Amino acid sequence: MKKDIIIKSANSNGKKIFIQKMVEKCKLLNDKGLMTWNIETLTEDKLNQQYINPQYFVCYLNDQFIGGFILLTSDNFFWPENKEDDTFYIHKLLVCNGFNGNGYGNLIMNWIKEYGKKNGKKFLRLDYFKSKHKLKFFYEENGFYKVDEIKYQDRDINIKVEYQL
Repeated sequence: MKKDIIIKSANSNGKKIFIQKMVEKCKLLNDKGLMTWNIETLTEDKLNQQYINPQYFVCYLNDQFIGGFILLTSDNFFWPENKEDDTFYIHKLLVCNGFNGNGYGNLIMNWIKEYGKKNGKKFLRLDYFKSKHKLKFFYEENGFYKVDEIKYQDRDINIKVEYQL
């Protein structure tokens, strides 16, 4: 049942599983011709270099890994204008293959919203590629709204969205 989902801070083994599942998802989407994360950056060392003090979280359903995400308290790359300590920045939100389309992404997002409130945050912020129409729908469905868009390297336009807690 959906209510049995458990979300917790990742230990070293949880991080390894999360990263392995991101790589699997990335390969699957790349094989379908869908642009996604840069697979070369999906190692713990590279993620820790890319992000400042990343907090890794993992999601389980009846002891089965179903997803994960990274929370940041600052994101100088995509959100350099935000200097307040009032935001969690969500990165690498993953729902594993076989669990998509069952509402788990919404449950994870609701957990993040509650976690943000408990930690005194006012906003959740994230970015996604403009060409990702399913992500646009997912984030809008979860109450996020567009605040800006930026060109990211030569890949695509990134849409910056936020949710006010």
